[in-house]
Amino acid sequence: MRKIFVLFFVLIFSNLIYASTTITSTAVGGSDLTSTGLVEFAEQIQEKSDRYGPVIANGYAIVNSAGYLVGSSILGSFPSLFLGFSLNGALAFPEEGKRMYAVNPAVYFGLGLSKKMDVMGKLMLYNDGFYNPSTGSDMLVFEKINLYSVGAKIRYLLVEKKAILPGLFNFGGITASVGFDYMYGNINFTGVQNIPLGQIEADPDGAGGFPASSIDLSSDTNYDIKTKWYMLTTQARVLAYVDIFWIFGFYSGFGANLNYGSFDIDATLTGNVTTTDAAYILANGGSGDVAIIDGLTKNSYTPYYIIPEYVFGLELNLVAIRFNFETAVNLRNSRDVNLQFGVRVQY
Repeated sequence: MRKIFVLFFVLIFSNLIYASTTITSTAVGGSDLTSTGLVEFAEQIQEKSDRYGPVIANGYAIVNSAGYLVGSSILGSFPSLFLGFSLNGALAFPEEGKRMYAVNPAVYFGLGLSKKMDVMGKLMLYNDGFYNPSTGSDMLVFEKINLYSVGAKIRYLLVEKKAILPGLFNFGGITASVGFDYMYGNINFTGVQNIPLGQIEADPDGAGGFPASSIDLSSDTNYDIKTKWYMLTTQARVLAYVDIFWIFGFYSGFGANLNYGSFDIDATLTGNVTTTDAAYILANGGSGDVAIIDGLTKNSYTPYYIIPEYVFGLELNLVAIRFNFETAVNLRNSRDVNLQFGVRVQY
């Protein structure tokens, strides 16, 4: 019973659902990776996946609730409304390594229900049938792209607007909001790349008296990667608004995302492992070829179930057209950032 509880605790509070990487090799001549080398190779692949997988999962959790950029505390009584487009992206940073991205552009819209309440929604549908971007390189070729996102938010005006210096500076009010968002996506891509592997144990079959040892290897690797994710997010926010003149609106506050979902990575690898180690090449009959490898990795990662955030936004009001910029910082690690830009027409 205790082991079951520990396993349940690990699954709930970690970012990992399952992870598995296997590497097999075929000898080239007498040269091959040792059993230790195969384990070291698999550990390298798994380490990279485990470094970035949870980061990407958290990035999609953060960006899932994005897309409701409004710099005024209330839209106005029915039938006040707006329609716009938002570009939303998350920059997620591992403790070590390159930053990762998650994007979620959307059409967003809103409707005033009363003097104190309004509702908003967003929608994004995209697949490679609309447009399949070309990278112009065989290092990355997109095979499939499907992205779907939908959500809704309701806001309530807790504290009403108040003129402080009429025409110059006004308190814009305080709102509380609750939103529900769903996102699904899958991207499949292929490519070929030379990957430095570092020190991995190989054996030229003892020719020339060279024993099995760790040497610097690299691999010209063909890869086929399939990624898939889904995310359900409930978001709560409390924001305060300030207006300067009638053009600029600022808002700031705190919120929290309650997330459920996963980010999955499945990949197959094939490649030629080589070395430039002079002693190994001499023992291998003058060849730098070490082995031919085949690999398979399957991993699934979850986001943090609760992500608190600090929010800051700016609105530029040009009468009917409004421009917005908003950023939200993940307070769990103070590294992940959500960046949003939107333009809308409001009536």
